Amino acid sequence: MPSSDSVAWSAMIGGYVRVGWSSDAVEMFREMQMRGVRPDEVTVVSVLSACTDLGALELGKWVESYIEKEGIQKSVELCNALIDMFAKCGNVDKALKLFRRMSGRTIVSWTSVIDGLAMHGRGEEAVGLFEEMIGDGVEPDDVAFIGLLSACSHSGLVDEGKRYFSMMVERFGCVPKIEHYGCMVDMLCRAGHVKEALEFIRKMPIEPNPIVLRTLISACCAHGELKLGESITKELIRAEPMHESNYVLLSNIYAKMNHWENKTKTREAMDKKGMKKIPGSTMIELDNEIHEFLAGDKSHKQSKEIYEMVDEMGRKMKRAGYVPTTSEVLLDIDEEDKEDALNRHSEKLAIAFALLNTPPGTPIRIVKNLRVCEDCHSATKFISKIYNREIVVRDRNRFHHFKNGLCSATQQRQQHTSILAYIAPSVSIVIVKSEMSDNNGSTSTPPDDTEKASTPLEILIGERLEQLAPLSASCSIYRVPERIRCINPNAYAPKVVSIGPLHHGKETLRDMEEHKYRYLKEFLHRTQKNLECYIQKIRSHEEKLRSYYAETINFSSDDLVTIILVDSAFIIELFLNYYFKEAYSTDRIMKAPFMINDVRFDLLLLENQLPFFILEEIFPEKVHRNSRTQNSQSERLSFIQLCRTFFKLKLDAVGVDCNLERVNSSEVKGEHFLDIIRNLCLPPEPQVGGTRNPAAIVAPSITELHRAGVKLKVRSTRNLFSLRFENGILEIPKLTVSDESVCMLRNLAAYEQCHYFHWRIADYLDLLTSFVSTPNDVELLVKYRIVTNIFGDSSEACSMINSLGKGVYVDYNDFCFATLYEDLHKHCKKPWNKWKANLRQNYLNTPWAIVSVVAAVFLIILTVIQTVCSLISL
Repeated sequence: MPSSDSVAWSAMIGGYVRVGWSSDAVEMFREMQMRGVRPDEVTVVSVLSACTDLGALELGKWVESYIEKEGIQKSVELCNALIDMFAKCGNVDKALKLFRRMSGRTIVSWTSVIDGLAMHGRGEEAVGLFEEMIGDGVEPDDVAFIGLLSACSHSGLVDEGKRYFSMMVERFGCVPKIEHYGCMVDMLCRAGHVKEALEFIRKMPIEPNPIVLRTLISACCAHGELKLGESITKELIRAEPMHESNYVLLSNIYAKMNHWENKTKTREAMDKKGMKKIPGSTMIELDNEIHEFLAGDKSHKQSKEIYEMVDEMGRKMKRAGYVPTTSEVLLDIDEEDKEDALNRHSEKLAIAFALLNTPPGTPIRIVKNLRVCEDCHSATKFISKIYNREIVVRDRNRFHHFKNGLCSATQQRQQHTSILAYIAPSVSIVIVKSEMSDNNGSTSTPPDDTEKASTPLEILIGERLEQLAPLSASCSIYRVPERIRCINPNAYAPKVVSIGPLHHGKETLRDMEEHKYRYLKEFLHRTQKNLECYIQKIRSHEEKLRSYYAETINFSSDDLVTIILVDSAFIIELFLNYYFKEAYSTDRIMKAPFMINDVRFDLLLLENQLPFFILEEIFPEKVHRNSRTQNSQSERLSFIQLCRTFFKLKLDAVGVDCNLERVNSSEVKGEHFLDIIRNLCLPPEPQVGGTRNPAAIVAPSITELHRAGVKLKVRSTRNLFSLRFENGILEIPKLTVSDESVCMLRNLAAYEQCHYFHWRIADYLDLLTSFVSTPNDVELLVKYRIVTNIFGDSSEACSMINSLGKGVYVDYNDFCFATLYEDLHKHCKKPWNKWKANLRQNYLNTPWAIVSVVAAVFLIILTVIQTVCSLISL
């Protein structure tokens, strides 16, 4: 073949597609690429049709990007081919997006999207789009009505289907064809209206074709009308004696009736006439290679591992409450053999292969040619839950979206069909089904591809128990307990930026999202690494990242990786800009001090944390001082050093020691920012808790201590817990009382209550609330320069401090200030201390007061002497 003749290549590729050899068409297209022949629009349309047949979404995406890259003109025909490919390969939302962008839509454009929505069970959307098409002045043709009636059939919209069937004739003058009648029969059969479907067929003005009759027969099998199904099938065999599907249907009916002898005779008749049942097959596209599986197939090079995975899937499903639907195996064998036969269905082999060869989060697409049998439908729901995967099955004429134990096909018709209510993270899997089952050999899907009965309660509970994830030792990011949150909800909610998944997507925080992406761009420019490098690095830690969060993260793998990457880059770039004092005129954060303060506040919230290890993991070894200049000076920095610089003002406010040597030490390394700060708050020596004396359950207030002669003094060491009481002197570390410091203490307490066994921050808050009970206590602390009151108003500061301990549990048997409480109470109970303090505070508080007291004492002494002398003289 001439290497430069694209017309010849296009003709060959198109020919392969037309005869159904789509795999060969794809191979020829690849060979065309290797020979350097540039495909034209006709070639691309043919390749997209092959992708549609194979369900090869990844190849279809590549073709779309190739079109953009090579500047191939997007004609209406090419756009229609793209829409059809995306719709039939599992991405109907992308098809809708392309459709909305088209400027010149044809009836084919509308019909392609309606067909796609129908295949995905989104009947109501398909109906809405059909009405929109009519509103735009596009008159529907007979093909559009086939898509519309198919949508009504798949979504159980029986009344709507009947209405549109009448509208087709009465309003638009379209003469119904056999395809339209077939859609109506299929719709009635799916809804279980077998007798009505039979009556409809009898009243048809044209003879029903075998496809319509096979649809009715399958419905008879599904709904117990076996005698009726038997009689119709025998008539069909007389009309089509050489069609193997008719014999398969009759064989299935006999099996369901337990007429094994008749079933055997039917199979023997097939053998005598040389007819064979087409073996089931399922295809999966992986790394641009298509793998095909047959039922019971052991020819694949990973066959051993695949069957081991199938057995593992079976064990896990049974523990979760799965019961094999052995009635699907229409053979006269025992139950154990029936279960084994079910486990060897080709779609289960394909799913096992996908689970073995794709990491969590990687989309997997599999293709199969018949409908999903009832057992595989049920099993796939369990698998989607057990392995935290989203599985999309495209069978002969529709898609089933399995996620968290639910199937969209069932949900469209049964609002309450569910295996479980437990929510888990998901990974995309798309399956396009091609296995021929024993139930039906026709091209129409019978209505038994959905569940017939609600799931038993023991299965629901058993599945949920099975899916309880093991508790992780690394779990350290929690939701704030409601008993604490309700005191002051604003103290735990981010003001300007969401970090991590717990607050991601909140409307009030959307303004910062674009800025975070700008920081990511600066970060990539600074590090001179591509996105793929960081994406792979984060994806490799996905399971560990999820384990850090106490609640299940419902974001998909791609979404979670995106959140972690963008937020990590934002934090690192922010810290570097702050460290190097970089402030560009367009930087909303670095140019506005109040923004820095708000962001700093948000980064210390319990629900707004990222695991610290991932920040260190993607932090570069060498850092350029200027993110916008590649030739700028670089230096080695540690990420913990940047943390110290960025949070120093916050730590100073609560009297935390930011000594660089201690910050770098392993003793304060934590799981996230808040954990590190808590470790810094604690003294280097472990705090030993004691049991609180019932007589000293609450510490004396500062005013009471003052009246008892306790001298207040600022402790020079910068640590919250380094209080010391000796010789009547109480030394307290300095504290700044402000909104920011109070909120930080609240989040530290909430984190500690969720994560630690020893509640030291809670102990400190108990001490603080005991010391401060009135505004006078605040004024005394301010007077002795122990407290800096940013509020200015002592009453407001007092109220704020008093609320710190509300909702926070304190362990009275493990209280680190138990000895201090007892010592303070003992001091206050001694009358001499109060007399002495009263004398000093009220009579010896100034030099003139001292002189007055001395003079008074002198006068008293003289008076006593005079009195004694007078008595003696008598």
